Amino acid sequence: MENEVKEIDTEKKEDEVIRIKLKKQMLRSEREEKKKKRTSFFYKIIIVIVALFLVFEGGVLLGSYRFNMKPSQEFDTGKFEEIAYYFENYWLYADEHEDLVSTLYDQALYGMTTFADDPYTTYASKEEMDEYNSSLNVEFVGIGVTYRLATSGFVITQVYEGSPASDAGLMAGDIIKSVNGESCSGMVNTDLQNIVLGEDGSEVDLAIMRDGEMLDITVYRGDVDSSVYVYPVDDVLVMELYSFGLDTYEDCKAYLEEYRDYHKLILDLRDNGGGYASAVEDIAGLFMPKNSVVMREVDKDGTEYVSTVKVDSYFDNIEEIVILTNANTASAAEVLTMALKENHPNAVSLGKTTYGKGVVQSLLTLSDGSTLRLTSMYWQSPNGNSIHEIGITPDYEVELDSVYTEVFYPLEEGTTYAIDTVSEYTRLIQDALVFMGYDIRNDGYFDEDTLEAINDLLSQRGLDTVEVLDTETYEYIVSCMYTLAFSDQSLDDQFMSAMMLLGEANEG
Repeated sequence: MENEVKEIDTEKKEDEVIRIKLKKQMLRSEREEKKKKRTSFFYKIIIVIVALFLVFEGGVLLGSYRFNMKPSQEFDTGKFEEIAYYFENYWLYADEHEDLVSTLYDQALYGMTTFADDPYTTYASKEEMDEYNSSLNVEFVGIGVTYRLATSGFVITQVYEGSPASDAGLMAGDIIKSVNGESCSGMVNTDLQNIVLGEDGSEVDLAIMRDGEMLDITVYRGDVDSSVYVYPVDDVLVMELYSFGLDTYEDCKAYLEEYRDYHKLILDLRDNGGGYASAVEDIAGLFMPKNSVVMREVDKDGTEYVSTVKVDSYFDNIEEIVILTNANTASAAEVLTMALKENHPNAVSLGKTTYGKGVVQSLLTLSDGSTLRLTSMYWQSPNGNSIHEIGITPDYEVELDSVYTEVFYPLEEGTTYAIDTVSEYTRLIQDALVFMGYDIRNDGYFDEDTLEAINDLLSQRGLDTVEVLDTETYEYIVSCMYTLAFSDQSLDDQFMSAMMLLGEANEG
């Protein structure tokens, strides 16, 4: 969703001094040592290529696949050796890489597993795979929030229950403005992630904006391991399922045991990007009898494998289910949605059409701990329906207000917009004000009504009125809007429609 492209000044200055870097010539012994390393590198290539075909450790994302493959030809490493030689001896940036051979080795593996027609197949280093597994299991040492870019910081979209962030009082809707004294302006998501992850018990000092006010909050990093949260609203049980991790089934089961008296469920799969096949099968078994078909997998030869519920944990007290979906509901979340819609007598989906990922990746673990994520099969619903590149159209289509998904870009310091101007920033603020109940236009034209709405909001909160939309006012209004959006569940039209639907079903 963040890469910034910067223009480079290619115009040479008149007094510029041109420096030519002289490269130190290697001794004979040094040249021999580098030659040995190159030879070792190419043996590694052969080993890993063979491992791609021979080693399968059983870990999968959406299914299991019985591989029985052997290399059908000898691999010529001569071209690799030539390329490495030229890079080492002639590449301008060769000396900037501590281990150029290893870098080329990884580059080769990423390259050979990248295909334009298959965006899901890829090579991942051991470190990348560890991070990926941690994200699926929601299992890491950090503070326990999800977030996205907003103005000159990051808006927290979710605080995990029982996490360090929750204990410290952080709330969804808070805008992180700085972390450990470093401004978040100009950062991307991974920049913030690298800062907030760290050692257990260490401090993270956050400056956040909540409802327009600045607060300083210290969070102590700790274990975060929650992929599901369940809570009651009136007579309805709400299950927010973030991903399908290895422990998700047990967590879901424990929650359902606690709330056995409830008969209606909202299963929130919005923004759930998937997970493990075993987790999908087991979680489906919470709402479907043992041996029910969860999905069908079809390989390249047309062979079909049927995945069924293997656990005996059916909670038959859950009589009605509304599944919330959006465009980011994908993969395993789509499998569960289809399984419930086709197997459960009273399960419907509500929201927006899902992502449409109808293929299966198998995880092939290589000899050094790295992994090949290989697209191995299509999956189909229990009734044989495919959703690949189509998605699941909800039974009840309900829009969510745009402020929940819209990116409120930062307004550059010193920039202002006055009456009779037109801008995207004015439109964003108009959207925020409309969401907060003001009846104004939202086409980006700054008129008298827009200024009156801005000043009404400021006056109600004891602040001075303004004549223009400036950076401070812009960020204040966005903060107020986010605090309202994430603190008042009644403003979530999809959630409220699900509640209404379950209420009508109960009356009927």
